[in-house]
Amino acid sequence: MSSLYFYPNDSAPFATLNLFGETVGAHAGFGKEASSGEEDKDQRDAADGTADTHAGIRVQCKEALARLFPFLQATWVESATVFSQSQISSDQSLELCAFVLQILQTLWRTAYSGFIPIGEANLVGFLRRCMAHFPFGSNSVSDGEAEETLLSLNIRVSELVAMVQLGAAQSEAVDSATLAELSKWSKRTVKFAQTAMGVKPKRQPVGAGSSQRIEQVAVSASLGPESFAELVLVVWQLMHGLGQKDAEQLLLAVIHYAGSCQLASSSKALCVRFLSKIIELQWSRSPASGALDLAKLQLSDMVANWALGLPKLMWQLRDRNLAASTAAAETLRLIGQRTRLLDAAASDTLQASLVTLFCVSVPGKGAVFGPFRQYPPTLQRTVLEAVSYCPRRSEKLSLAIRACLPEMASAGGIETLVEEILA
Repeated sequence: MSSLYFYPNDSAPFATLNLFGETVGAHAGFGKEASSGEEDKDQRDAADGTADTHAGIRVQCKEALARLFPFLQATWVESATVFSQSQISSDQSLELCAFVLQILQTLWRTAYSGFIPIGEANLVGFLRRCMAHFPFGSNSVSDGEAEETLLSLNIRVSELVAMVQLGAAQSEAVDSATLAELSKWSKRTVKFAQTAMGVKPKRQPVGAGSSQRIEQVAVSASLGPESFAELVLVVWQLMHGLGQKDAEQLLLAVIHYAGSCQLASSSKALCVRFLSKIIELQWSRSPASGALDLAKLQLSDMVANWALGLPKLMWQLRDRNLAASTAAAETLRLIGQRTRLLDAAASDTLQASLVTLFCVSVPGKGAVFGPFRQYPPTLQRTVLEAVSYCPRRSEKLSLAIRACLPEMASAGGIETLVEEILA
């Protein structure tokens, strides 16, 4: 029981220990606040001094848009010729485009707080100009600094499209031509988001029953944690404003990126929390309009398969990314406590994987302790709470927990919880 095996790299444990059934030699690898009908009310409230701070700010942003938009649009039109070039570098024109879009996005986002009414003619007209080049830089060669700026531009335009899409979903008087145009824009933003996260859909044969096949592509080199945080917000908005098929494709892309982004990156924790939030919303209360319907078997299986991999993820992370480990443990606790995501067979599979977090006996190597002993007391407690919600706890899991008893921190106040699990 004294042998403790940890490895300096990510791939070594799985091929040698076969903890998760790998083949030997395999490489392991948000809200709605204002609508168009509130505009006059905001102005009246601000005028008579009865509005709250947010209403006053919204009025000021709308006034700023009315004054600045003609100048900003003219600047954009003059500078956007850079996107027609075969080679894009980080010059003054690109910087001007980025600056203009940042100002307009901030003003529109603040003025309408969540979703933008389809009647916002300035925005719709501006998006038409943007979509002539979107995704920016896709047909050009660019250097590293320009790539980062182009990614930021694409994310900002995608957010504006998402907010208009949400606004259209709230409106009952949208003409078919506008809806068709907006649908094309939304499809393009979905494709951009997928490509940025390293996937693209594969063409399905006629009569195929599944739309979930994907092809792996290179993740955008500029998609760091900050950019991904902005992108995942856009994905969330798109999921709530688009149809089921598009939402499925976006979910699949996030699941793929959750498995491919670097273990130590803050993006790993953000991916887990994003997917956990979807599970919570779908299984703890009524789904919102446009959101994913996890009651559908295919989607439920997709998320369940991802959830079954969380113990393996925690083994890979060990103590190198406590934020991601905590998010994974909290998700496991949620699944056991508040959802019906896993059937009996999947629950048994999950328990078998949870054993590896504590201790397993490997032929020829003896006792192999998992990362549980390295966790701080709060994370240890979260893991044990997840275990406590497992139905029909296996004897193997109980023995693995018992093997770790001397290493459990008494300061965490988990003695009673351990006794209940082992009783």
